[in-house]
Amino acid sequence: MTKQYYVYCLANSKNRVTHIGVTSNLVRRIHDHRAMLRAQVHTKSATIKLIYYEMVENLYAAQDREKELKSFRWTKKHSLINAFNPKWADLWPNLIQDMEEPSLA
Repeated sequence: MTKQYYVYCLANSKNRVTHIGVTSNLVRRIHDHRAMLRAQVHTKSATIKLIYYEMVENLYAAQDREKELKSFRWTKKHSLINAFNPKWADLWPNLIQDMEEPSLA
């Protein structure tokens, strides 16, 4: 089984893209982002939303995709996110739920 990587985008409560990154463990990385933000802001109301992610099977391809997304103008990022997540909903709760459900093998 090959290791899988994720390219992801985070946004704040005003739906501004605040971070684009790469990770091999999306759940742990988003959890860390949320915890760091709360520690920096000193409030539980600090908001960071997972609004987009894609799976890539190769680290180099994931890093290239991250650079590509970072180079996009706002309109192109907006179109990409709208196609994946039209309501710009926080995908974190669904991601956690999917990870907790037993797999049907």
